Amino acid sequence: MYYWINNLDFLSEVKRIKGYERNEYKIADLAVNNTFIFTDTYEMEKCKTPVVFEKIDWDYVPFGDPEWNFAFNRHSFLLHLAKAYALSENEIYRSSFIRLFTDYYSNNSRINEKNKGLSWRSLEAGIRVENYLRSYEIFSLIKSFDSDFEALFSKALSLHIDYLKDNTDYKLVLSNWGILQDHGLFLASLFLGDNEKAEKAIRRLDEEFDLQTLADGMHWEQSSMYQAEVLHCGLDTILVAKRNGISIPKRMYENVHKMALSLARTLRPDGQTYLFGDSDRIFMRDIIQIASILFSDPVLSYYSKDKKFADFYWNFSAKTRLVKMQKEEKSRYFAESGNLIISLKKDEEVRFHAGPYGSGHGHLDQLHLDFYKKGVCFLSDTGRATYVASEPRFALKNTFGHNTIAINDKDMASLSGSWGLDVAAESYITRCIIKDEWSFTEAINMAYLKEGAFIRRRILTFSSDVVVVLDEITSDKLVKISSFWHTEKGVDVSLDKNRAELYAKKDKVLIVYDENANVRIEDYMFSDTYNEISSSKTIVRLDNASGIRSHATVIFPSGDGMVEKIDAFKPLSGNRVSSSIANSYRITTNGNVYTLVVENRETMDDGSIISAGGISSYARIFFKKNDEEIVRVLY
Repeated sequence: MYYWINNLDFLSEVKRIKGYERNEYKIADLAVNNTFIFTDTYEMEKCKTPVVFEKIDWDYVPFGDPEWNFAFNRHSFLLHLAKAYALSENEIYRSSFIRLFTDYYSNNSRINEKNKGLSWRSLEAGIRVENYLRSYEIFSLIKSFDSDFEALFSKALSLHIDYLKDNTDYKLVLSNWGILQDHGLFLASLFLGDNEKAEKAIRRLDEEFDLQTLADGMHWEQSSMYQAEVLHCGLDTILVAKRNGISIPKRMYENVHKMALSLARTLRPDGQTYLFGDSDRIFMRDIIQIASILFSDPVLSYYSKDKKFADFYWNFSAKTRLVKMQKEEKSRYFAESGNLIISLKKDEEVRFHAGPYGSGHGHLDQLHLDFYKKGVCFLSDTGRATYVASEPRFALKNTFGHNTIAINDKDMASLSGSWGLDVAAESYITRCIIKDEWSFTEAINMAYLKEGAFIRRRILTFSSDVVVVLDEITSDKLVKISSFWHTEKGVDVSLDKNRAELYAKKDKVLIVYDENANVRIEDYMFSDTYNEISSSKTIVRLDNASGIRSHATVIFPSGDGMVEKIDAFKPLSGNRVSSSIANSYRITTNGNVYTLVVENRETMDDGSIISAGGISSYARIFFKKNDEEIVRVLY
């Protein structure tokens, strides 16, 4: 029986990966000296500040943040000690592993009400089982443990099985927590030959994946990072079960596959995550690569590319071949989760969300839009920073930390602590059309009906030339309208009247607002890594209006373009149409001229045909590029 590796022939390949050995030795050497940091790629709560123990207290909470203790008790440092030993065969790493493992079970093996909330949370118990067994497998390939340690190791795993086997309820079954703990239950039970508990774990995992995987493949909690954590457990269960002749339910297999595809399709073109929900900026092509091999999926292989990552070697034989890649069109609408990717060209895309809030890891990001270009999110979510109920937690999770619209300076829903919410903001994508040369998306947010306002956001893309965001706010009384356009850290913004130029990495994006728009630049909190807070530039647009108010925001990926507001009229009478009924624009960029007409509400006065800029049609939204045929987007 083996789980992940049955030889160490691949170590020479791993050593060639730039910076890999240095990172393993860094964390292992700190652990040798009872010093701990948490900087792994998929670490859920990163902490770069070292914490040093003379005598280890496994329930210690530094910095007022219990998340540090949770990260500590996943015992990832033990796996770093094992890998450092494999890379060097330095006995200090082996003896430190034994010392730290023994210390924990000599001083902290009794589960009580206090440590159930810290060192013995079931989530951490499930995660550390994998770290134990991966470490054990590595050490055992070089030298066996003595009988005393073997007995302690088995006793520790047995303790985890007894703890996890009955730890389930309706809260856990619909949480990443349930999957992470039951993955550990499966691994520990398999190691100790407890087939009954291993089968029980798989049954629970099957149910959990079925409840938590939406029909479009997205994880219901609306967080890229937690989707990856859950996906890892599904992939690893399938991998280990397959190697040990254990059957996985077809339903679970298909749900894990769907989840891998949706994660791959919603990564940025550079393989990193958008800051969606409670997520850090994480490079995730490695987990997609593992999924591509497990499912022999050429589309997943396309998203993971053709480079073998370090995790490949710790899971597969070095001789394992990567799956041949099959390219696909990246633009995709994820209907059930309300997520959308519009690819403009290879290194430029729009990400949009208007759908379920999800769990406590979701944010108040309804109608939020990201714009990515060549390694930079010029328009970005602001991140998460912390789970401590504090100003940073709320500032980054609430409405004002997202590229959306607020009414009367109110949140679209009321947050209750770090995880709670009174009533989720109801928001939907109502239409989505994706064509080769253009796309159209319409979404609504009903959260501000309590303020007497209804919000509709429409997004049009024309080839890779331009992104037009049309916001329509309808209210039965005078309301204050605030629109936010956050940039990621490092993006500089200059504002000249209604034209905002965004600069980063010697590249530029231009945003043009309506001619008389009241816009200003502010600093706002930003965090793309847990425990790290900085600031970024935010463009804020302010307005006061009643009735129907339309805002146009035109994004030029090339950094150059012009927008001209033009009159719309009814050709039957020649009468001009008011801006509350229709708005028309002439947009010029990259040598192309687009004439766009948008009717906000249908009117029969003077006929139903509208004209503007030399084009006429019967449609709610229509446009013309240069001298090409008129395109009727929406009737």
